Amino acid sequence: MFLNLVNPNVIRRDKLKKIINKYNMDKANKPHNIINITLDGAYCKKYNNSKTDCIFINYCRDNYKNKIIDNNNIEHFYFITFNTMNPQLTMMRNITENKINTLNDMFHITDFNYKINNNGHIYIIMNNLYGNFLSDFKIDDIKIKLINIIKNINKYTNKTIYIRPHLKDIDDIRIQFYRDIKRLFKNVHIDTAKKINMENVYCVFIQNTKFIFHFASLGIPIYNLNLVDYNYFPEICINDFSIIDNLNDNIILLPDIKDFMYKYYKFIYTEQDLEHPEFLNKLVNDYKSFV
Repeated sequence: MFLNLVNPNVIRRDKLKKIINKYNMDKANKPHNIINITLDGAYCKKYNNSKTDCIFINYCRDNYKNKIIDNNNIEHFYFITFNTMNPQLTMMRNITENKINTLNDMFHITDFNYKINNNGHIYIIMNNLYGNFLSDFKIDDIKIKLINIIKNINKYTNKTIYIRPHLKDIDDIRIQFYRDIKRLFKNVHIDTAKKINMENVYCVFIQNTKFIFHFASLGIPIYNLNLVDYNYFPEICINDFSIIDNLNDNIILLPDIKDFMYKYYKFIYTEQDLEHPEFLNKLVNDYKSFV
């Protein structure tokens, strides 16, 4: 196999280019097919459709201030899928107990219990309004969906709601979208801080972003934001608005965090994984086995 790095002008490109170039040099004199490696979902416009001969490597940064775990931030990681960004439509090899322990340590997990701060706030974590996930929708349609979500929340609780725009949407023009929504509700605020203080979070509404693992690892209840019709991580999402004011009293109804994390650990790779000399050989072999 020959590896072609698509759209290389994105974050972490230098390290991956170096690894891929070495792999290709080692295979230079052997017959090969081409596999494209991309770090940007824009290469596969329709996330629920497969794209032939492609490995998606999604770089995931720590974007949260986390006092709950003594200020030890979760290190960045890579989420890798084959021929699609949607992990529901791809397969990966089961991982070892040692890898499970490594990832438990990386996410600072000591148990898989819910740890609900009843005095915390509800956070809505937004995707990029003009990014790949929402680009098929008119901006007014997204606004209507978000307003309806807030109305549904307010039917069952009077908790404060913080909307957290994507970092690319906090300029003077795009932020107006959220200011328009804020004006409609007395309990809604906009959070544009660089990092979320996780100890202030009661529950979170989020969809299809890998930051979902940060919230799950801390035992924070997760609702599906449902702005798009497909959900990468349905196993961890709560859909019942009627229990939102009393999640502590309904823990038995909440999704199993351990089952969720262990299912998706097989898609997660650390910086140390990428630095292993056999990383790409193993990844390509897995790709050939499952596609």
